[in-house]
Amino acid sequence: MGAGSRPPLTIDHQLQGFIDAFSGPLLLQLAAWLAEAGDVLGRTVLALPWILWLLLRGQIAALLHLLGGLGAITLANALFRQLSLGTTLDTSTIDYPSELISASVVLSGLMAAYVSETLASRFRAIAYWIAILVSLAMGLACLLLDIAWFSGLVGGALLGLTLCAFIRVSYHFFAVQPPARPPWIPLGLASLMLGMARIVWLPPA
Repeated sequence: MGAGSRPPLTIDHQLQGFIDAFSGPLLLQLAAWLAEAGDVLGRTVLALPWILWLLLRGQIAALLHLLGGLGAITLANALFRQLSLGTTLDTSTIDYPSELISASVVLSGLMAAYVSETLASRFRAIAYWIAILVSLAMGLACLLLDIAWFSGLVGGALLGLTLCAFIRVSYHFFAVQPPARPPWIPLGLASLMLGMARIVWLPPA
């Protein structure tokens, strides 16, 4: 692994060897771009168009819960880093659980949940599949870059899903108006362009 540390589980070592066998310059570059898009700065710019739209449409409950989710997952990852100090999981480059995957699950999951509420029932699964694919791509990027173990990805995904569940329960308790249907294609394109600008012009956070 990148930090010279020992994987906590046998499956981590086996899967990392499999991933390393297929890694190449192009995949590593794509993985690096994904990691930059998924760090704190990247998540901020990706969420910015949605935050502004929610604010302009008066969707205060959704806005506060989205911001709360991003803040909560940042605090949770910081807490786990503190708990790992002095243990075998205390490394300089590897998060356990994975911060990138947990934050990706929270951000994409909350957006998918909000968008799906405004879609016809036969289209709702599309929003969740997009969130799943985004999280899977982020997880693969973490493995390619040696910044996470597979078990850390699983832990990060579980942490993100647990937080998403609590936030969704809270949202439905406090929401006083039905969700407005977002222009998800323009918002998605705006997030994509901002994410690309962050990768090109701003250094890794």
